[in-house]
Amino acid sequence: MPVNARQVIHIPIQPFFVGKATIASFWKCGFMGDTFVRGRNAFEKFQRSLVGDMAKLSLKFWLESQGLNVTDWDDVRTSWRTARKQFDLEVQGHPVEVRSSIAQNNNVAEVIRQENIIQPYRVRPKEIIVQVFLSDNTCREAWLAG
Repeated sequence: MPVNARQVIHIPIQPFFVGKATIASFWKCGFMGDTFVRGRNAFEKFQRSLVGDMAKLSLKFWLESQGLNVTDWDDVRTSWRTARKQFDLEVQGHPVEVRSSIAQNNNVAEVIRQENIIQPYRVRPKEIIVQVFLSDNTCREAWLAG
């Protein structure tokens, strides 16, 4: 579904998001596989996971502020030794996949026009996919784009 710039929700990245994402990414990075980029080392996987987890936590924050019941897979997983997951977030019983990217432009309208949600061909898509852009490399703000 197309999204326009007026529909994008801006969420400041809170210190709690950074702390929780750092801990979860530390535990996960040694067991992560490669999707688009091959041959990444553990630190590169950690960095990408950190961005993804901050995006996920910003979406979770917004959904909960709307009164929705949200479960984070990292809060219910039984093992950190696997990258397999049923969902990133589960909202009212619906699995949600969070796609995250660092925006290549600081203008939301341009990002919406130029960026895409990318789905690895080997991964079965979840019922709902939400694209979250981090505003830039400082990761100070998340843009919930659809």
